[in-house]
Amino acid sequence: MIHNLNKESKPLNIGLGLLILSQIFFIAGSLLVNLLTISSIILFFLFSRWKNNYEFLKNYKIVFIIITLILLINILSSDLKLLSTTKILAYLRFPLFAIAVIYFLESIKSKINIYLSFLYALIIFLIFDSLIQFYFGKDIFGYSYNFDYLRISGPFGDEWIIGFYLFNIGFLTLSYVNFFSKIHPTKNILFILIISLTVLYTGERTTYFSIYIFLILLIIISNKKKLLAISSILLIIFSLILINQPFGDKRGNFLSMKYKMTNLPAVFKSKEEINEKKNDNKIEKKSLLPNQITESKWSNHFLAGINIFNKNLLTGSGFRTFRIVCYEYERNFNDTNKQRCSTHPHNFHIEILSDNGILGYAIFLSFFIYISIIFLKEKLYRNFGCSILFCLIITFIFPIKTTGSFFTTNTSYLFFLLIAHFFNLRKQFKLSN
Repeated sequence: MIHNLNKESKPLNIGLGLLILSQIFFIAGSLLVNLLTISSIILFFLFSRWKNNYEFLKNYKIVFIIITLILLINILSSDLKLLSTTKILAYLRFPLFAIAVIYFLESIKSKINIYLSFLYALIIFLIFDSLIQFYFGKDIFGYSYNFDYLRISGPFGDEWIIGFYLFNIGFLTLSYVNFFSKIHPTKNILFILIISLTVLYTGERTTYFSIYIFLILLIIISNKKKLLAISSILLIIFSLILINQPFGDKRGNFLSMKYKMTNLPAVFKSKEEINEKKNDNKIEKKSLLPNQITESKWSNHFLAGINIFNKNLLTGSGFRTFRIVCYEYERNFNDTNKQRCSTHPHNFHIEILSDNGILGYAIFLSFFIYISIIFLKEKLYRNFGCSILFCLIITFIFPIKTTGSFFTTNTSYLFFLLIAHFFNLRKQFKLSN
């Protein structure tokens, strides 16, 4: 009896510790995140061997099928076979990490409140640290507010991803809270406003606009339309109030955001182009000409990715090969004054098309179609928590926006964490019904 209790308690305690550490390590840097993902996978396999139970792996065999297909596509087609295959094998850690997280989430059902309490505390800390950095120029760790590009990093140092992180982890937490308990509408509205307005402070335009995409999807899908409509209206009102605050040259974040929000083509502009001249606390506006979009730095990255895809329609250039092959194709553009190449095309969908072609992109889309079928067929939309998480995943891969690389550690970690939590809530929903 005692032996059996120990068998159950070890995964529980270790799983809880890993889930908490994963958030702390994410802030600390990519190296620690990678170490933790690998450690989680090893521990998951050790626990499976210890219990002599591999049923969990069989339940997610679709993951291994997808991985095998992508491997075959790249091995057979890429001119950079060794590099491409090596990158794919290294990337396996993220879907395997997702399976491990699902396992550990199921093992900590009795202590889920501890996990959620930690997430709440982390969110409050990050918001507090961000506001200190905005108003006082440095956060509690000594990281400075970026006056050149009007951005907040908080404890992430030189990584401007705190808004992106707060958006995903914040609404992930909200999905769990709403799943396991009935939350008063006022508390939901307040939570949405605090997370959203903090993202506004960070200066991350894409993330801020993603919030509206998320809320629109949630209004369409969920049964809390009145709550979400009120949240959206209040968010617009408070955002308009904040971006009209005269912080001037010393703290021009809101002023800059006002420019970015009222000048749609600015979304596509480079950092250098965004750093506008300021005079008397006003940013000089440019004309809204169509060529501002077509001639921007980001648009050139898009075009480079599309060009690579056009030359490798079926299978792409190879997994994570954009940064290498782009320069080979750059000579095909007769305009040498424009920088087209970067480490990635700055859009998830173009990146996958250029690297993996139609076949790889079809596999990518089929996964989201699969999730959508599950969501609709099993009527997960009946639960507000499940709806929040589903819309968060869809917003994550929404096609019409500039993004970082889909395959970086930070992006992949958050994406597969969301996927793991989705499948966990799915199982909890099925058990509750």
